[in-house]
Parts: sequence; structure tokens; C-alpha cells
Amino acid sequence: MARSLSREMLAKYAGVAPTKLHFTTDAFGKPLLDSPVTDPRLHFNISHSHGLIACAVASGRQVGIDIEDRSRVVEYLALAERYFAPAEVAHLRTLSGADLQAAFFAIWTLKEAFVKAIGMGLRFPLDTFWFELERDRLVRFNPPPNVGGSWQCVQFEAGERHCGALAVEDDRSEVRVVVRDWSESSMDMNGE
Repeated sequence: MARSLSREMLAKYAGVAPTKLHFTTDAFGKPLLDSPVTDPRLHFNISHSHGLIACAVASGRQVGIDIEDRSRVVEYLALAERYFAPAEVAHLRTLSGADLQAAFFAIWTLKEAFVKAIGMGLRFPLDTFWFELERDRLVRFNPPPNVGGSWQCVQFEAGERHCGALAVEDDRSEVRVVVRDWSESSMDMNGE
């Protein structure tokens, strides 16, 4: 379903039938449109988590998206201590219960969206950059020193159980995001 959604969205942007799209991957395995088929400036990213799929498409800028089912129970502090930046771990230690859970998934989705946007995925060290939150809402992004460009990161709600984040190089004004549940109902978020 994730492939179908991305193919459907990309075909609209490319002005071709979905069956005419051809894909390749970069050196790190990130899916890319094969440039002879369409405009090479068209970038996309997909995510799926327990019943939802999301696709983001941007023209002329890199984009990453992540959605997570925040009802999942994981060892929040243990995972944070292993992967997150010290400032994020310190913030999470001030929280408990539902606040801890919400903040953990806020940070996780923001981090994963960013590393997907830069094309490195979870190979990129997650403790080299951090997000400052007020409880579970983004206040400030502190990017890694070795990644150039200007980045915009935003959070969004994707239903009752899911949260998501979007990372876009430079400006997010030309980004389209579609979140769809398995039953094919969808929520479009133009430029959000």
C-alpha cells in the first residue's frame, strides 16, 4: 500500500501514468525516481506504522517523513539513553507516564524524518543533533554540524494513536503530505 500511495502521488506530480514511473535507490538505499522518466527535482519519502502509511513529495528539495504509533510501549528512557542526544535524554527524564511517551515519540519521529531527508536513515548518529521540546512540542532544532543547508522540521497528528514529523530542506511551502489508513481513507496536508 505504501508503494501504491507513493506511486499515485508521484504520478500526479510527474504528469505520467503510475505504471510509467521507474524507481532506483541511492548508495544508502533511499528510493529515488529514475530521472529519465520524470523531473529529477521531484523528491519523496514514505513511512508506515501499524495501520497508517504516509507519503511526502517535494519539488526541488529533499524531504523525509516518519509516522509512529505512540500507543506502542517501549523502554523509552533506555532507548533514549542509547540513541538520543544528552539534552533530549535530560528532557525526557523530567517527564513520566503519558508525557514521557508523547515526548519520546515526538523526538523519534523528528529524528527519523530528518535522517531520512538527508538520505542516511538510521546509519546517521542520532546523538549528533537534537530537538528542544516544550513537553512534546518542537521549540528548536539543533542540526548536526556536518550537514549543510537550512532545514525545517514540523510535527503533525495522524489520527488518535499516531504522530508524525516532516523534515524539509530549506522551505516546506511546496510539500504535499498524504496520510492514509489501510481502509484507503486519507488526510491531505497541503503545505503543512
